[in-house]
Amino acid sequence: MRAVRAIGMEREKVSSSGSYASLPIDDYRALLHQGRFGDALAKMLAALPAHPDHPRLNKLIGVAYLLSGRPAESVPYFEKCAALEEANAEARFDLSVAYEAAGELSWAAKALRAAIRIDGDYADAHNNLGLVLAKQDLLDQAVEHLRRAVALNPDSALFHGNLGAILSRQEAMDEAAGHFETAIRLDPAFAQAYGNYGDMLQRQNRLPEARDLLERAFAHCDPEDPGLLDLRAHVASHEKDFETEARCLEQALEHDAPDDQKRLQISRLGKARDRLGDYEGAFCCFADANRYSAKLAKRRGVDAKRYADYVDALIAQSERSLPIVPDDGDDHGGGADAPVSSWGFPGRGRRFWIPSWAATRTYRCWRKNPSFTRYGNPPV
Repeated sequence: MRAVRAIGMEREKVSSSGSYASLPIDDYRALLHQGRFGDALAKMLAALPAHPDHPRLNKLIGVAYLLSGRPAESVPYFEKCAALEEANAEARFDLSVAYEAAGELSWAAKALRAAIRIDGDYADAHNNLGLVLAKQDLLDQAVEHLRRAVALNPDSALFHGNLGAILSRQEAMDEAAGHFETAIRLDPAFAQAYGNYGDMLQRQNRLPEARDLLERAFAHCDPEDPGLLDLRAHVASHEKDFETEARCLEQALEHDAPDDQKRLQISRLGKARDRLGDYEGAFCCFADANRYSAKLAKRRGVDAKRYADYVDALIAQSERSLPIVPDDGDDHGGGADAPVSSWGFPGRGRRFWIPSWAATRTYRCWRKNPSFTRYGNPPV
């Protein structure tokens, strides 16, 4: 899924009279386009005390902070711009981008709803609000706004692709497929649409169709496009090309994705490394997948402490080279939705609830190479 766009820096009408006429807005914008964010910030912050209520100056300072990877520092400037232009829907849209980049999803949704109250036909705002709501697992509301975006702009490949991605999460597969096909017809080089469509097909065990879709994508897209990496990994796994699967998943994990998708990618990478004989690498992946399980559980109101306790015990036991779980030979299908079972730990008078597929595979990795005692667990 992709947001419609980031904040624009297009030429805007600025009053040529009064104290604002002396501000070199075009020069600031040129510095930002050149990637000289520090220089632009220094000049704009120096000018701000004399022009604290200049909406475009506040906006460009916010843009500079965003482009510098400092979204939290950009928020006050976009808030000021929105306060100065109460009837400007785009000012609320820009503010929502800053909130979302800073991880404030509820505030991003509020800003987008405010933009829609000002302009009910603001298709970009409906699209972005749908994506923000989807990140909060509010899928019904997300679909409502994404449908509105598509109705307002039926020729947007991006809007169709985003709606298809959320519908597939709701298991509305036929309708999702229609929107994916429309997105690809409108933009044959839309790699993310191919990727999300292929992910839906593989979840339906329609691997031959997913492989054919990947061939269609290769005719129009760069094979290394991030939108295709997950689909390439699925096809490689089906063909037992585990080296390609692991490489694609490693590249995919370098890009932003929802936590539940990250967790699945990490666990799949663990399985691929296990099959390649990289047992320590597999062990790292299964432990880190469980960290994502704890993160997701906490967000969804589940007692995440049981998951976090499991990971701590896992690390402690591995450092002592002790067995983690019984070797019952059952990975419960190896899926993320497999049943959850309780396991005891040697020397501990307590039990932890953990996904049994992860525990069993972790134990098998340890049994194959029990000598290792340290590993670098990727940060979450």
